[in-house]
Amino acid sequence: MKELIEFLSKNKFGSLATCMEHQPDNRPMECAFVSEKGLFFYTKQGEDLAEQISKNPNVCFTATDPNYNYIKIKGSVVVSDDEEDQVSILNNSSFAKQVFKEKDRSSMIVFYLPHGKGMMHSHGDNKPVSFEF
Repeated sequence: MKELIEFLSKNKFGSLATCMEHQPDNRPMECAFVSEKGLFFYTKQGEDLAEQISKNPNVCFTATDPNYNYIKIKGSVVVSDDEEDQVSILNNSSFAKQVFKEKDRSSMIVFYLPHGKGMMHSHGDNKPVSFEF
């Protein structure tokens, strides 16, 4: 988990894949922060992503560094109603601060990945490392 946290602290932007009506969907996404609860993300009410995770919480998040090393994590997300999680999103994401101006969190949906399976791949040694959390 330590390597995963280190990688995401330097490469927090990636891609989040979901599914809607048996069709894949993918979008740029920021992993805003990682805590003992899991990997945290956010969206706004009314967005396709909010509807998709409410109907099917299974996701896949990938992030890549400038050298094309990457992580891929699959799991089921949980929506959080915890106000502290919203505050942590704003404290850890300059992009979220732009989206939710003047700390108006009324439309913010926080979701996190409490457990996941994945892999880290480094092109330097070309040996993928599997992990679970």
